[in-house]
Amino acid sequence: MDVKRATNDVGDKSGDGAEYDASADDFVPSPREAFHTQPDLCKELLRKVKSSVPLAIRSSTISMGSGLFVDKDVEDGCEIYRSVPLISCINGSEEEFCHSCLNSPKMEKGAAETGPLKRCQGCKVAMFCSKAIEALETHFNEYSKLGSEIRVCSLRKINAGEEITACYVDPTIDVSRRRALLKHEHFFDCFCTRCEDENKEHKAVLKGNGTLKTLHQAQTDMLNLMSSATKASKYPGLFPEFENVENVETQLRTIARRPFPVSHWPDHIEPLPLARLGIAGLYLGQGKPVPALTIGLRGKLMSRRRCGPDWVNEMDEIFGLLVAVAALPANHRVWEDKSFPPAGDIRNLAYGYLYAASKEATKAFGKDCKYTRVMCDLVAGLAAEMPDPKPSTKELEEASKAAQARLMNWAGIPSVYGVDLSH
Repeated sequence: MDVKRATNDVGDKSGDGAEYDASADDFVPSPREAFHTQPDLCKELLRKVKSSVPLAIRSSTISMGSGLFVDKDVEDGCEIYRSVPLISCINGSEEEFCHSCLNSPKMEKGAAETGPLKRCQGCKVAMFCSKAIEALETHFNEYSKLGSEIRVCSLRKINAGEEITACYVDPTIDVSRRRALLKHEHFFDCFCTRCEDENKEHKAVLKGNGTLKTLHQAQTDMLNLMSSATKASKYPGLFPEFENVENVETQLRTIARRPFPVSHWPDHIEPLPLARLGIAGLYLGQGKPVPALTIGLRGKLMSRRRCGPDWVNEMDEIFGLLVAVAALPANHRVWEDKSFPPAGDIRNLAYGYLYAASKEATKAFGKDCKYTRVMCDLVAGLAAEMPDPKPSTKELEEASKAAQARLMNWAGIPSVYGVDLSH
């Protein structure tokens, strides 16, 4: 993350000239000190990690502190190192957590026991939490929490001497919210290439429409809308005005029109893609897989993400939508729609999407990650049961591509947004 201007110290008047107001927050940050000048400490830190390439701690090239560097080329999708954290903590604000992430089925001291153990609601794979991911697509390095072990994998080729970087916030959120969180929680202004490019793009698409202020307010309103709708689905009666998913979708479109009275909200600018995926989940939860697939496809295929852990997780969600649609009875009205692919095509496309996601999962999470293994096992299981055309054949590849083109045409999505289904 490129930090051209930092305000790490309390009372620092550099940067934008604004002094940090300690009274505005009950947390006062301690002065940041680099530790790369302490060779014994660096040696001890590196001794505790298992790395596939030589690592070194040096003065950061992109910030004021210390940085971790690779001294050998790292290919795309390779594990850089793994480490066991000193302590595992539970976020007190979370209502549920995955016991497997703590490497223990027992309730930790101080945590209130509310009933039997629950499976992880994020990954939905046994008691393994696969979605505790922090990643920054711009710098292509991904930090994964896997049980009680942390693994760091490359999302692109990293050259010898290059610094390993990570994102401090959710990489799927938009630039305005990312910068606000980094300023509030980490006390610096971010001017990385991704943030700068997205900010310039926002200004360009807003010409003749609203302002950055109206766009940022609309983004906040979208997030608040989806938060309320999600709570309404989880706790019936808490937010009755958000229990009707069709109304939530209408409200989302209304919010999206505010900053763009002349044109329309670009389909790839967040949080619209994530909001659409969220609404797809709400529809599916109410037993409505067809409208879920319609809006879910637009949210997934028209987003920026084309690789990485978030792309894998979202493709897994689309796979679930396709499976739900394929399971609809033969007399369902969707099969009467001549523009909609038949059940066989939906089956082939579901396999194609899962296969593509499993390939990317080996890079994003690692080949021996439990999440990747479960996904690959599912691909193998489906392949064994599929009729003609058989998996790993040119016939199935072409059938999947044709099914995707037909489904995208039905959903009103340009073909350029399709997933590469080459085997």
